[in-house]
Amino acid sequence: APRRPPRVVYKRSCAFMAKTHVHVAMSADEPMWPNIFTVARSAIENARDWTRLRFHVVLAPDEAARFKHYLRCLVASPRYRTAFKVVEADFELLATRSANNTLVNKRLIVPHNFARFVLPDVLPEVQKVIWLDADVIVQGDLAELYDKVLVDTRDAERGAAA
Repeated sequence: APRRPPRVVYKRSCAFMAKTHVHVAMSADEPMWPNIFTVARSAIENARDWTRLRFHVVLAPDEAARFKHYLRCLVASPRYRTAFKVVEADFELLATRSANNTLVNKRLIVPHNFARFVLPDVLPEVQKVIWLDADVIVQGDLAELYDKVLVDTRDAERGAAA
C-alpha cells in the first residue's frame, strides 16, 4: 500500500486564535452625537461578529455624564451598551492648540476634531485603534481592517488610514 505523506499541522499562537476586540474611537460635539450611533450601527450591521467591536467615545469631562445618559436613552439593549466606553480627554489643551492655528478653517476649530491626537494618552491599554469621523458610514467589516492593516498607534510614522 502506498504511504501517505505526513500531515502538516500548523500551530497558531494563543494570541492569534483568541478573539480580540476591535477598538474604534470617535469624538463629536453634542449636536453630532446622533451621528456617533449611526456610525456605530453601520459598523455593527457590517460586522461578522459585532461582539468584537468596542467603541471608545472621546469627550471632554463635562460632556461625559450627559453622553452616558444619552447612551442609556438611545441604546435600549444593555448588551449593545457594553460595546461603548466613554473616554475623557483634556480638551483645553487641544482647544488652545487649534485656536492658535491660523491656517485651519475656523469651522473646524472644534476640539473634537483633534481628539485623535490624544488617543495614545487616553487609551494606553489599547495597542491599536481605528479612528472614525462621526460623518462616515461603515460598509465593510472593520475587523478585516483591524486584523490585517493597522499597526501600533504609538508609532506615528507607520499609521494607517482607510
